[in-house]
Amino acid sequence: MGPNKIVSGMYALMMAVFSIGLLSNRKSGVNKTLLIVVLIFNLYVLLVSGSRTSYVGILVFLSFLLSLKPQDLFFSL
Repeated sequence: MGPNKIVSGMYALMMAVFSIGLLSNRKSGVNKTLLIVVLIFNLYVLLVSGSRTSYVGILVFLSFLLSLKPQDLFFSL
């Protein structure tokens, strides 16, 4: 990864958040199987990157997601 692990970690975090947003959108014309594969790949890259900033970003996003309406996300899949 090199000395700058933040770049790959934050890019993977942004793509994972974007994928979750598209998965939760019922009118999205994007293939859901492809989105799930992209989401799993980006979460793997986040774990491998070892960036503490990305880990904090995951925690902030998950707390924000769960504080809103998590049942809307899970029932839309």
